[in-house]
Amino acid sequence: MASRIQAVSEYGPKLVSSGLLTAEFVSQHIESRTSLNAGTVKGVLMEVGDTVKFFTPLSMGVVVDGLGIVRPWMQRNGSLKLHMRFNSALEAAVNAAFRADRVRNKANLGLPMEALIAMWNRDHPDDPILD
Repeated sequence: MASRIQAVSEYGPKLVSSGLLTAEFVSQHIESRTSLNAGTVKGVLMEVGDTVKFFTPLSMGVVVDGLGIVRPWMQRNGSLKLHMRFNSALEAAVNAAFRADRVRNKANLGLPMEALIAMWNRDHPDDPILD
């Protein structure tokens, strides 16, 4: 018997990745838009990481203007995880610039779980999802 996760994985809408930008590329991009050189930019970005590393174990969140807030979060076993809450203006800008051609299964956007299960059951009669 198949699971709901399998239906979502196969038929749910997903972003098609365009890759991952390296720190070097990001530093050079920022260099091209500012008066800072790439080495300085990379150093500043490393300092932001070090600032998060220093203050979050002290139960302090860190605001990174234009990006968001990094906060520590304790798990039940006592270890900390970091959570990033992105700036709402940044999220709005990303959504406004989003290219829908980067979505696999775009026709399935907004479909309820029942529709995805029905698709799975139609295409996999030998391994249905039973509720």
